[in-house]
Amino acid sequence: MLWVSEGVDTSYLAVFDGHHLYSNTWNPPSDLGYTNQKFANLVQTARDQFGAYKFWVATVMPGYNDVRIRPGGGFARDREGGGYYAASWQAAMASNPNWIVITSFNEWPEGTYIEPSAAFGDLYLGLTREWSNRFKTGGGDPAAAAAAVPAPLAAPVAPAAAVPAPPVQADTPTAFVTASLLNVRATPDLDGEVIGMVAASEAWPIIGRDAAEPAWWQIQYGEQTGWLFAEFVQAAGPLDEVAVSGATADAASTTAAPAATVTVTPVEDPSTVSLLPFLSRRPEATMRAVGETLGPRRERVDRHVCGIRAQSRSHPEYAIGPSPVCGDDPERFLAAKEQ
Repeated sequence: MLWVSEGVDTSYLAVFDGHHLYSNTWNPPSDLGYTNQKFANLVQTARDQFGAYKFWVATVMPGYNDVRIRPGGGFARDREGGGYYAASWQAAMASNPNWIVITSFNEWPEGTYIEPSAAFGDLYLGLTREWSNRFKTGGGDPAAAAAAVPAPLAAPVAPAAAVPAPPVQADTPTAFVTASLLNVRATPDLDGEVIGMVAASEAWPIIGRDAAEPAWWQIQYGEQTGWLFAEFVQAAGPLDEVAVSGATADAASTTAAPAATVTVTPVEDPSTVSLLPFLSRRPEATMRAVGETLGPRRERVDRHVCGIRAQSRSHPEYAIGPSPVCGDDPERFLAAKEQ
């Protein structure tokens, strides 16, 4: 399984395995070639920054028209009889993506559908067949693509075989941070108050753990104590000497739990990727990583999720049910956030 982020903020690549834009047909309009190349370059920068392979997923669209559902605020991008769709494919392919996604098959309210219709018949299914075959076989229209976009992003080069790093050594129990940024919490749970943040490669003294919450390490954080989520640190040193608190402390202290670590391994060949997230092979752990590394941006994500759910109330056919963030009353959640 791979986790792919969406939107214009590529900082999420600190956690996610790839990035894409749901829409690149904007108002005012943006040059498709420039937009694709810009985000392809940002993904390449993330590969270099995080030392792990990141997937660039380009987007193609047949056009856009949301004026019926957003009176006074919508806009339309003419399909040009299939010409805009062709240009979209050419620009996407020229950015050398790992994958291409189509927005959309049946998003009728925003007019991006390629599903057969009375207006266009099966024209866009035929164009999709043609262009997807070109993409899969490495074809396309090089002359048109070259005229539309800057030099494409260099094809991913398989990195040299990595030499396994030696185990971290420490004379005292120590937590070495492996996430780009990690919250320090007042209590050993994801709802605990955030009292600070630590960065990758920093080392913090481990002073305890809770027998009831073995997925956390207690550290000395300046003049106070805090807790780090163990999946995003590499614990080293004589961990059996770490004090264990809690009702089952005696039983827990006899056998120290192994340190939870995370290993980020670059993909040597994207075509053979095993489709597992690089942060964790457990989706729920990856989502915990999202929460722990988003930091201040997490509330913005909560607002976005609940805003979408609130909007869906006016379109019952798109209702998507309750959310663990805003429950079954997203309007109340958003109103509370504004107070």
